[in-house]
Amino acid sequence: MSIYICGACNTGKAEIAWRIGMENTSLQLHIDPADTVFVPIFGVGLDRIFRGRKWEGKTDETYQGLCEYLTLLEQEDIITNEGPLLLLSHLMFFGLLSVFNDEQRREILTRCLALLRRGKHFIVRRWIENGNFNEISVSLQREFRNGRENIFTIPPATDYDSTVEQAVEYIKGRMEGE
Repeated sequence: MSIYICGACNTGKAEIAWRIGMENTSLQLHIDPADTVFVPIFGVGLDRIFRGRKWEGKTDETYQGLCEYLTLLEQEDIITNEGPLLLLSHLMFFGLLSVFNDEQRREILTRCLALLRRGKHFIVRRWIENGNFNEISVSLQREFRNGRENIFTIPPATDYDSTVEQAVEYIKGRMEGE
């Protein structure tokens, strides 16, 4: 089983994944896997690629990077602070899908949607809203949850530390409930 931790930026997703991964050694831990793929191509991580529009004029490199990234997410028995919900919300918010041809778009979307059927996905919400991007991104991620029993939304806590603690306990509880 794979676990994907998604949600808003700066909610402690990496720390949550790390804590659970350290306790559950049967899961391979991947912190910021997008950086592994995209930093060698663009010199920056996925967040800066999208926000800085560094993909413009580099359709082939971006497509190859997305395919490599999806291959990382498709591995069995991983826990990561990123996932297909996060990727889909970013692709939609920044309009990146529009630069690809139909075949490339179909490939990316088909693989993302297939990943939504696998593993467990956890959407971590911030204790306060912090900007249009996070509000829209989390809303998109939550909408993809509809009808899927393997996607869970963790309610907001009061601050960063309590968000991390609450999310770790919530995810561990869902893992034990299998």
